Amino acid sequence: MSPSPTDIVVLVPLKPFARAKSRLSGTFDDVTRARIAERLARHVLGVARASCAPGSLFVVADASLESFALEHGAKLLVEPVQVRSLAEVVDAALDALAARGARRAMVLMGDLPDVSCAALRALTTQTSDVVLAESESGLGTNALVVSLPRPFAMAFAEPESGIVHEARAKSANLSVHRVRDAALLRDLDRPSDLRSEELDALSAHTR
Repeated sequence: MSPSPTDIVVLVPLKPFARAKSRLSGTFDDVTRARIAERLARHVLGVARASCAPGSLFVVADASLESFALEHGAKLLVEPVQVRSLAEVVDAALDALAARGARRAMVLMGDLPDVSCAALRALTTQTSDVVLAESESGLGTNALVVSLPRPFAMAFAEPESGIVHEARAKSANLSVHRVRDAALLRDLDRPSDLRSEELDALSAHTR
């Protein structure tokens, strides 16, 4: 039997918006960068909420984002203060979800402007042990579906996280299905990731 979206919890890691999108700092001021990060998070959470069962959406972030998470139908997992890297933040959150009884999770990056319900549902119905949605370069990971308890350490934010995730999965004798879906390829890390109409909208708003 194929997995169902109702069998999965969705985990979205977020930074406080004022600290997010630092790679855009050479192009946009702090207020604009925070606005970009918040818009992206709202979009991703809205799509994720529509794609998963009620009560299955989680945000991992510091406590300052609790009201934002609740506003979007997500429960907040407060990231441990001693954890520094995104990979460690996600590891701790997945362990917390496993302790709550979750058996399968999708880790979904919070800066995917093109993400769609259809793309997320397609990930949840794959039967491989690990489902990896590639970044545009083919090297990164924009979404990852794994069983819980987690079978290996996460590598999010590493330059070639997709390659690392696949290698770790195969070392654990797990099957891996890579997905290259236009709705999941693009994240917004650099000014070059923005399309011209998005740049025009931001410029107009700033003026």
